[in-house]
Order: sequence, then C-alpha cells, then structure tokens
Amino acid sequence: SYRRPGWDGRTEELMRMERVALYVLTLDAINFCFWPTTDDSGGIESETGERNLLEYEHLAIALKKAAEADDDGEALAATEGDEVEADGAVAEKEEGGERIVRAEGTYALSPKNLAAMTTAGFLDLVVPHLPPNPKAGEGVGGKYLIPNATERVRLLNELGLGLEERHSGSALRMIRKADGSADRLVDILTGSFRGFRDEC
Repeated sequence: SYRRPGWDGRTEELMRMERVALYVLTLDAINFCFWPTTDDSGGIESETGERNLLEYEHLAIALKKAAEADDDGEALAATEGDEVEADGAVAEKEEGGERIVRAEGTYALSPKNLAAMTTAGFLDLVVPHLPPNPKAGEGVGGKYLIPNATERVRLLNELGLGLEERHSGSALRMIRKADGSADRLVDILTGSFRGFRDEC
C-alpha cells in the first residue's frame, strides 16, 4: 500500500486521495467504447472451464497494478513552510488553508505523465498486467492487444493537459470546485475534457 515515511500523516493521506482520483479519471477516460475485445478474439479460461472475454475489470486491475508501481518509493522529507515538495509532488496552501496536491513524478498516472504519454508507453504500462491470451501466438507476448490504443492515449493526453492548465495539476482541486455537487462535477468534467462529452 502507498506510504511515504518522510511525510506527516495528513499530507500522505491527501496524496493517496489524489492518486486514487487520478486512477479513476484515467480509467474512465480510456473506457470510451465496449472494452476491449470482440466475441471472436478469444477469451479467458476460468477455473470453472467457462470462457469469458477480456473485460473492463481486467483493464481496471492492470491499470491499478501499474499505478501501484511506486507505492513503496521513498519520498523526501517535507520542507518547512507552506510547500511540501518530494520528487515532483507539491502540496501547497491556497486561500482558506486548503492544500493543492499534485501527484509525484514517479506516479505513472500523474497529469504530467498522462500529458506526455505515448502509445508505446501506454502499452508498455498496461499490457504486461493483462491476463494471458489463450490463443497461442496472438497478441503481444501472449497478452491481449488493446484496440484503439492511439485514440485512448489521445484522451489521456487531453486529461493530463486539462488538469495542468485548468486545475493546477490536481484532481482533488478540480473535485473541490464542485463543492459537493455531482451535477457541478459533471459540468466541470465535460467543460475541462472533451473526451468526457461522448462526442469525440
């Protein structure tokens, strides 16, 4: 599980929440169509012998494993004053004493990393964590291929850039702007990221 011994408990918890929010946004951004294989592309053999197609849950698990890669990384001790910096992470106070939390540079799903993501980088990040494809010789190294990878990466780039340019690089700050309103959050999401409008 995520831990940063050099930080106080509150900063560590805020960063954990930021990472979870980025994970959910990333997963939602790339799930723009039926995921991810067609009925003739093979399935996963279950313990009961039933065949199940590669599903959304397998993407979610693969992305979670990729996101957890730096969970045990050592962070620099918090600096004095209003800012806390560690390997690209910043938690600084804004008006009202609230903190703006930005994910560490080591976090695969940080806004900066999403904005710079390439198709090859995305596949390298996710494919190793997908279940094996039972069809010998199909996919990459026996894994399933991810369809429309280039378009999915475009949406990840849009997500990262939108967070950087509109929300100070912080998913939590974006969520706070909704002030507890689900309707307002939907407006913020669709206003910030075209991919969330189901029209691209």
